[in-house]
Amino acid sequence: MSLTVKELIEQLAKLPEDALVVQSEDGEGNGFSPAANIELGVYEAECTWAGQFFEGSTIGDEEYDQPGSDTVVAVCIWPTN
Repeated sequence: MSLTVKELIEQLAKLPEDALVVQSEDGEGNGFSPAANIELGVYEAECTWAGQFFEGSTIGDEEYDQPGSDTVVAVCIWPTN
C-alpha cells in the first residue's frame, strides 16, 4: 500500500517532532518508489551522509536510552519495493 500525503501527515503527527527523518537507500541512486510505511527507531551515523537504522528502541542487542553524538531518534520512510 502506498501512503498518501494525508496518511503520512497523520502518522507523523503521532511521532516526536525532533526526530530525524531517514529513508532507505537506493544503491544505484536512480530509482524511485512510493512510500509504503514509516517507522520510529534510532539512527546511528557512520559518516555525514550514511548510517544504520534500527527499529524500535534498540541498537543491536543494547537498549537505547539517550541520544549519543552519532545516534539519534529517527523516523524511517520505507519504500514500496
